[in-house]
Amino acid sequence: MAGRRPAGPTSNKRRVLEEILAAHEPLTIAEMAETLGLHHNAIRHHLESLLEAGLVAENIEKRSSRGRPRYIYSPTPDARERAVSSFERVSAMLLEVIAEGSSPAEVGERVGTKLLESVSLSHSGDHERAIRVLQSEMKDWGFAPKTEWSGTTCKFTLTKCPIRHMTAMDRDVLCSLHVGVVSGAAKKAGMEVKKVDICGDPFTGCTATLSISIL
Repeated sequence: MAGRRPAGPTSNKRRVLEEILAAHEPLTIAEMAETLGLHHNAIRHHLESLLEAGLVAENIEKRSSRGRPRYIYSPTPDARERAVSSFERVSAMLLEVIAEGSSPAEVGERVGTKLLESVSLSHSGDHERAIRVLQSEMKDWGFAPKTEWSGTTCKFTLTKCPIRHMTAMDRDVLCSLHVGVVSGAAKKAGMEVKKVDICGDPFTGCTATLSISIL
């Protein structure tokens, strides 16, 4: 078994996902805990989030010997496509804008729709779950998203834009891409963006607040 890896700036949840993506076969919680140097409970916590986001699949191992079968974890088919850096995501979306002649908002919405494709939305409470999945996804993108519910409306705020320091890029385009992602995910979840407020403070970075209501 490989030795423990030193913890870096990458979130532990992303480290868990990267460990599963890099493995040649499904991993157990014990194997990930030893390699990553994380507690079993911490691994379970991150796996719950990754399972809900549709990035990881959970199965029970098949054993020919005695012993209680263990749960094993492997990446879902679209996990590798989604596990890229914030800059790579934006670069890919900008290329799509140029190649197809679509607006940044349209490209962002298509990406947002894909984020929730693997999330089942057929039971009560699904809108709240969809927002939790979206919040988790945007954390992986490097944001620090905040949510606040008031009745059937969710105030979804994107703070700490991960590429806010890339001043050479058009902020309006970047904000349109990111707001489009949230809007596309909301539509996929049967919700609607009623209002968008964007603050482009050059010192704190852009902050986008979207009012998302259940239809």
